[in-house]
Amino acid sequence: MVRILAILFFVFIAALERPALCQCSDAGICSLENHTDRLRPLFLSLTYDYGYGGKQDNIFINDLKLAINYQVTSRLGISAILPFTKKVLNNTNYSGSVEGIGDIIINATFEIFSKDPEITGDLYEPRETCFNDANLTRLPKTYLLLDIGSKLATGNIIKNQLPLRYQTGLGSNDLLLGISYIPGPKTAGGGGTDSPQYWKFRFGFQIPFGITSNSIDSIRRGPDLVGRVTYFNAIPNFDYQLELFAIKRLTKTKKYFQGPLLVTNENSPDVIDTLYGNYEIPKSDFFQINLRLFAKYYFATDAGVLIGAAIPFLRRGENIDGLERSYTIFCGISYLFGRHQ
Repeated sequence: MVRILAILFFVFIAALERPALCQCSDAGICSLENHTDRLRPLFLSLTYDYGYGGKQDNIFINDLKLAINYQVTSRLGISAILPFTKKVLNNTNYSGSVEGIGDIIINATFEIFSKDPEITGDLYEPRETCFNDANLTRLPKTYLLLDIGSKLATGNIIKNQLPLRYQTGLGSNDLLLGISYIPGPKTAGGGGTDSPQYWKFRFGFQIPFGITSNSIDSIRRGPDLVGRVTYFNAIPNFDYQLELFAIKRLTKTKKYFQGPLLVTNENSPDVIDTLYGNYEIPKSDFFQINLRLFAKYYFATDAGVLIGAAIPFLRRGENIDGLERSYTIFCGISYLFGRHQ
């Protein structure tokens, strides 16, 4: 495992040197997480994300996100992500900063199917010296989960008469749909190790509605299809995840315009009408692959600090919606509320 982590580290460093610009679109669906702990139903986290939009636009993105997950019943959970965003601009066309509430995400997770894990041996007896015994002693079940949610257009898109890519919101209300499969581990630790390991597979759609417009831009984003594979491992007081995202925008983004229709005569052009139309932005039906590394250290029984980073592997090619990143790093703190049993 140490060798694998070393390889991934060097891959991460190498990718940072590339001019790729295609972080997980993060229009909403990539941000969703499932929380399925029945014993401690309320999960809170506060994270700070720092991203760089690349040399062309030279945008520095700062996101402070409060995430709330609550297990309402044994089969239903609800969650919300409340972001505050600040973008710092420094290019030849624009400079300064914009800040404010971003687009809020709400979601409901339904358990379609679950099965208790088949645990062998006694490797997972609680140990008082391990703060994250919750992860080491209660392995995940086999789950099939359905997510239904929405990204709400709560962010500002008209501030300072800037293009849409510099605003704190996307300006559209989006439908989020996802299905997740978590095959529970068959044996404790596997290979005699003292650490639970499991995989998670997820597919999702993000479908935007309506046209997003301000005084500069008017666009209609296409829907996104997202595939996501997660590997999880835990040791006493520490766990980590490796995630691979694949994102495909299914149709090209349309840009709408209006302008004067001119008729030329002997003297000069005269404006007689207004012309409306749209065209598809080249390369806006992009395909992206992204890697995210995530680690958490437990300093108390139910509390932990987290750190991580995400990088792209492919070039996106356009950025009218402001979602591309050359890299993202993040840190935060989380807490689980509830009783141990």
